[in-house]
Amino acid sequence: MIYKAEKENIAEHLDIWSNSYKLYVPSETGELVLYETKQEINWQQVPVWGGIKEFVFPGRNRVVGNDENKKTKPVMLVGVRGCDLRALVEVFDKIFLEQEPADTVYKKLRENLTLVSVDCREPAETCFCTAVGGNPYGEKGFDLNISFLNDEVLMETASGKGEKLFENIKLPKASKEDIKKRDDIRDTSERAVKINFKRDYKKDNFREKIENNNDKKYWEEKAEDCMICGGCNFACPTCYCNLLDEVSDSKEIKKVLQWDSCQLKGYARVGGGANPRPDLWERFRQRYLCKFRIMDEEFSVPGCTGCGRCISVCPADIDIRETIEGLL
Repeated sequence: MIYKAEKENIAEHLDIWSNSYKLYVPSETGELVLYETKQEINWQQVPVWGGIKEFVFPGRNRVVGNDENKKTKPVMLVGVRGCDLRALVEVFDKIFLEQEPADTVYKKLRENLTLVSVDCREPAETCFCTAVGGNPYGEKGFDLNISFLNDEVLMETASGKGEKLFENIKLPKASKEDIKKRDDIRDTSERAVKINFKRDYKKDNFREKIENNNDKKYWEEKAEDCMICGGCNFACPTCYCNLLDEVSDSKEIKKVLQWDSCQLKGYARVGGGANPRPDLWERFRQRYLCKFRIMDEEFSVPGCTGCGRCISVCPADIDIRETIEGLL
């Protein structure tokens, strides 16, 4: 169902929803923060940091003995981007839900989540979702999607969770003209993203070009500015590598899962100190292999959604697009 609402009334809808949900909305930087009444919401800026991953796969989380039966208030994320939805549906759900046995911690967090996505009407210069099979709007995985026209918005539901949001809100249905206007705006946004990176991972065969390039000199040159901070991995919506630790104190031993980075020297080190990728250029190249060969082989989609966050957070200004371009 696609509903039509006045843009100025969105705050009223959020106030209603915040009574039943722990509600998060985009901050000035696009990061999802806890909603407060009459809060200014940044609907347009694509997030530099933050996304769905933190809510279903926390950076540090106790995974055993974490009071799994405790009831928690459902969480609603408003302003989710299409690149995040792809990462969730095409990668994380396949790993943690569709493979047996399902991950109980992830499953609980996922089921507790209601996703309200928003079209990217003003894509950032770092966005390149169209180059890796995506679009600057939600196609699947959302419960409710918001599309901004001018003074009006269209709200499209795609699940029972989405329809539930309108139990106490009565809105007219969108007309064919409204939907046509939305689609025209989407086409404009899509063309804007394509300007950022005029390549296509299938047509230009990213996978083969990366897999077959063993030029040490090329990868050393591309990696020489890397500061080994791991920011590209931590900001990426599809990176799921982790480290399971046992943390103890005087009272108990805890199993804690935390994010790990393939760019860190100790990531692949094994017992006895052996390391299959001791040099930075090898780890740098491995990230590209993982995104465009290993994950493509495993999930039938590239492990890059073109969100551009790795570009935005990199203190060395390393651009994944420039690295790929050099191989084509």
